[in-house]
Amino acid sequence: MSFAQTKFKAVDTCQYDYSDIDFCSKANTATYQKAFLTRQPNFNQKYILLNIGDRLNHIYVALDTQTGVVFTLKDEMSGVRRNNQSTGKPPIVSYSVNNPDLCVEGTVNSYRDSYDNVRVCYRVQKEDFGKYKKQFWRTTVPQSIEDR
Repeated sequence: MSFAQTKFKAVDTCQYDYSDIDFCSKANTATYQKAFLTRQPNFNQKYILLNIGDRLNHIYVALDTQTGVVFTLKDEMSGVRRNNQSTGKPPIVSYSVNNPDLCVEGTVNSYRDSYDNVRVCYRVQKEDFGKYKKQFWRTTVPQSIEDR
């Protein structure tokens, strides 16, 4: 088993508009530094996927083990809701070291963009803008899981 052993370099976005999450806080950067030194890639071959939220409310970052850059995901995820109430269960999350997608079933919250009881997938994607030429963003439109 080999660990990333990559030195933390930077975070692509410290904070999104209308969000309380500080991806560049001392606590979060310490978490990234430790993960780069002690964890191996578990997502899309070269990334370490971390939930910096808690058991019920997930906030994901993807740590690039080749560059040391942390890519942040704007959306926050929680479990399925029933009658506009939390069920007390975490979202259902699927990803792997051999798959480029992080897929989530549950509730997705982002400023002016919230969905209850959906399945949606995310990927670290190339982009032309931004300092690091990548972003961690949705690859699918949120699809209702209510009709299953």
